[in-house]
Amino acid sequence: MARPLTSSPCVGRHRPRIRAGRVPVNLATGVPVNTAVTATFADPVDPTTITASTFLLTGPGGPVSGVVSYLGSTATFTPGAALAPNATYTATLTIAIKNPAGVPLAAPRSFAFTTGALPVPFVNGSFESDYAGWTLNEDSGNPTAGLWGIGTNGQALTAGLVVHDFFDNIDFSPSCFGVGSLTIVTAAGTKAAYNSQGGPENHRLWQNITIPAATPTLSWSMLYLNSNPFGPGQTLSIEVRNPVTDAILSTVFTTTGASPPSIPLTPMTASLAAFVGQTVRITVNLQAQVGCFFLEVDKFAMIP
Repeated sequence: MARPLTSSPCVGRHRPRIRAGRVPVNLATGVPVNTAVTATFADPVDPTTITASTFLLTGPGGPVSGVVSYLGSTATFTPGAALAPNATYTATLTIAIKNPAGVPLAAPRSFAFTTGALPVPFVNGSFESDYAGWTLNEDSGNPTAGLWGIGTNGQALTAGLVVHDFFDNIDFSPSCFGVGSLTIVTAAGTKAAYNSQGGPENHRLWQNITIPAATPTLSWSMLYLNSNPFGPGQTLSIEVRNPVTDAILSTVFTTTGASPPSIPLTPMTASLAAFVGQTVRITVNLQAQVGCFFLEVDKFAMIP
């Protein structure tokens, strides 16, 4: 257990004696990227001397911005953003920290720690292993009404091209290939998931994940091309659902009647901070009842 910082009760010209008490402990490894750095004092310290100028944190990019507070006997440095993964940081308490009599520390005290890797809640978030880790669904009973496919970067989905439907486990040429310009553009790696819808059907793609405190923001990339206006029965949404009941807990993206008919590959983000520590179902929900609808998704991840 780390010992608290201590200073002697001496006043006047006698400097406080300091012993280290820190969190994280000196030379700690695998520290979460959302950690707050603390130092606890055993003897009184003038709280006005505990500031962002006297309690410092530096990393690979230089000084880290953050907020410094002092409560009870503990000084806390809270970084303004998540720290970099797998990086070494140094916290420093300067000699401008004083006891109530105005006596400063005898010398600066520093301690270092190394952050760990970011948690990876998604399995196969970039579809490099096709749909491993994901669950697919189609509801019409017509195996050629639409399909969930996997495309490679730069692949042109042209009329007559035969591809594999990973839900029905058949090969066929979707009726909407060749309607508009359909070319796979990946956001990460060489593969991306896509859905091509040519007949009335609802499609879903989902994965259950636990939301980490260190990386509470959902990120993904997608493009779509819709041949008809969005509206009831013709929608695309990204939802957070209960993994047991499948009830919708939050809709983080949805099309509306005012949505453009198509978008290029676009990075998206949504805060899931309200679900930190919970296991939820991240769901891509596509309803296409009229005409052709094409969707590509890639690079699902949780980020700081």
